[in-house]
Amino acid sequence: MKKLFAVLVALTLVLSMGTMAFAADTGSITISNALKDAKYDVFKMLDFAPSNTAGDKGVYTALKDWENFFKDAPATNYFSYTEVDSGTDNARITVALKDGVTSVDQTLAKAAIAYAAKNQIKATATQTPSKDGAITFTGLDLGYYAIDTTVGT
Repeated sequence: MKKLFAVLVALTLVLSMGTMAFAADTGSITISNALKDAKYDVFKMLDFAPSNTAGDKGVYTALKDWENFFKDAPATNYFSYTEVDSGTDNARITVALKDGVTSVDQTLAKAAIAYAAKNQIKATATQTPSKDGAITFTGLDLGYYAIDTTVGT
């Protein structure tokens, strides 16, 4: 259950990370109740580029390794995507929550972790706490992240 909770927290905090961390262009993810000796992997899925000085609006762009994830279900149940500069060296896809979607569920979280494993996507950051308690991933580029852990469900 803690594994699922960690993944869901990371996926739903994206917009607040963009807002809180605008000034420094970095953000952080804190996991409460992290268990001693459990491994926590953070996977960056989307870049965030703020479009105003408040940092509360901006554009999410899929990292190359994650583009196909956002083009298929279950991601398309939550997100819409737009192909930009298709057929050029600058080709990319931008991603936005669909109208009416305010959070994601375990289906998306589990699919993201399975996609990372299947496509051999390396974790952006990893931590293994030496004691029970909170751990914080700091200095993360603004974006959308998924978290996996060895704790199990």
